[in-house]
Amino acid sequence: MADLLGKDSYSNSKNQSYLFTGFAFCANCGGLLYHRECKHKSGSNVYWQCINRNCRDKRNINERELVTAVHEILKSHMRTVLRSSKPLTADMVTENIENDIVIKGFNDKIKQINDTKAKLSAQIDNGTVTAIEYEEMNSFYDSKIVALNAQKESILCKKKKMINCIDEISARFEKYCELPELTREIIVTFIDKVVVESKSSINIFFRYADFFAQEESGGENSGS
Repeated sequence: MADLLGKDSYSNSKNQSYLFTGFAFCANCGGLLYHRECKHKSGSNVYWQCINRNCRDKRNINERELVTAVHEILKSHMRTVLRSSKPLTADMVTENIENDIVIKGFNDKIKQINDTKAKLSAQIDNGTVTAIEYEEMNSFYDSKIVALNAQKESILCKKKKMINCIDEISARFEKYCELPELTREIIVTFIDKVVVESKSSINIFFRYADFFAQEESGGENSGS
C-alpha cells in the first residue's frame, strides 16, 4: 500500500502523486488518465485526461465531478458490504461449527488407528503376526495418520484464514465508511481501478469484490 500511496503521476514539471494517480483509466483505450491543471484569470480547474496519442476518443473529466461520483459510489458500496457481512459472518460461524465436527471426526479416526497399532504390537509379541506383516501394517497405518493430519491441518488453516479475512475487511470498511472526504488512502485501500467513460458513466472495480461474491456490473455512475 505504501508504494501505491506514493505512486508518481505524469507531470511536465513535478514528480508528484495526486488523488487518482495510477487508478483512473480511459474507457476508450484503457490507458491511464493524468492530472492536468488549467489556470485562468478567475482561478483554475483540475482535470483527469487521457494523453494517449493513439486514442481516437480521449476521455477526460473534471476532478470535482470525478471525486463526487467516486465518493458516492464508494460509500454506497461500503454500506452494502457492511450489511452483507453480518449474514456472511453468521454463515462463517455455521461453517466453522461444521469444520469442528469434521476435525473431531479426523481426531477420532486417528485415535482408532493408534488403538489398532497398539493391538498390532501385542499381536507381534504373541506371534499372531510376523515381523514383516507388522512392518507392512504399521507403515500403512502411519501413512493413514499422516494423510488425516494433513486434511485436518488444511481445514484448520482455512478456518483461521476465513476468520482473519472477514475481521480485517470489515474493520477497514467500518473505519472509512462515514468519512466525509475522499482521500488517497481510501482509494488505495478499496479501489482497484476507476474507468471513466464520461462524467455520468464511471465504473469502479473494487478490491475484495471476489471475497464478497460481487458480480462486475457497468452502468451510469456504477461500481463494479
